[in-house]
Amino acid sequence: MANGKLLETILKTVLTTQQKNQKNPNQQTADPNVFDLIKNKIQDAQAQHQRGGSSRKPAGNIFDLIKKAVNSAKRENKKDPNVETADPNIFDNILKKVEDKKKKQVSTGLKRVVEEYNLDIGKLPPEAIQQIQNEYLQAQRKLDEDFANGIYNLIKKVR
Repeated sequence: MANGKLLETILKTVLTTQQKNQKNPNQQTADPNVFDLIKNKIQDAQAQHQRGGSSRKPAGNIFDLIKKAVNSAKRENKKDPNVETADPNIFDNILKKVEDKKKKQVSTGLKRVVEEYNLDIGKLPPEAIQQIQNEYLQAQRKLDEDFANGIYNLIKKVR
């Protein structure tokens, strides 16, 4: 997924979460500054990702950077005495959207493997499929990180 599209999707989720929070009589309405903080942290993560990494390593996985940004906003909101602490579900909803996007990406990759190798996984129990997806996700993350580091090192050599 292109990073711009991911950012757009996550920022829409922040807006939708804010609107749902305002309309939900069973949930305390969060201070609008909380949502601004979340958006700013996410945009900062995107900017960090676009700038690239430090001199030693690449910026990192955009999904992980966004999750760190949301968790950072959650911690900052909790510490700020001037802004009431928002319901944790607000942050959890946004984190779930990020995770859903990552899972969709993994699911698509796993589906490709199943199709390319003509594997009939229909007889497997859901728990086995979930375990396969988790292992695929871990292996894919490791592979992606290894390639990103290798490419980053090549780029440094060319400079």
